[in-house]
Amino acid sequence: MQKFCALLKDGHTNVWFPGYISNKRSRRSFGDIKLELRNIDGKPVVVNPAATTNDVVPIGSEITHVNNILVEEYINEFVRPYISQSASYITEDWCADYLLDGFNGDTIRIGFRKPNNTVHSILLKREVKQELAW
Repeated sequence: MQKFCALLKDGHTNVWFPGYISNKRSRRSFGDIKLELRNIDGKPVVVNPAATTNDVVPIGSEITHVNNILVEEYINEFVRPYISQSASYITEDWCADYLLDGFNGDTIRIGFRKPNNTVHSILLKREVKQELAW
């Protein structure tokens, strides 16, 4: 249904998961790692890592791959088709925000470039830890 609504390209028409499903999903929490992503110059960039995360995936890191797929390809296949927006800049922002969205317990591998230009990869498991502060 989300994919169908995205074809309308209408920012006022969206389909959201009901609470009993959305409560089982996460896009920012991976156990001891929490990441908030933003679209910066067309690239998903870490803008707000948890204190426990900054040494692993520091602020300013650019996500380059998801599950060993180039991030642009991953977005075009698994993220953008589900976003219903008429304004392209909002679509791009939402693509970054929902890039790592999925069900708790599932794993996702991200490749990223740290601000010092070193390239890394890490396997993350979606898991919400309430006691972990940003």
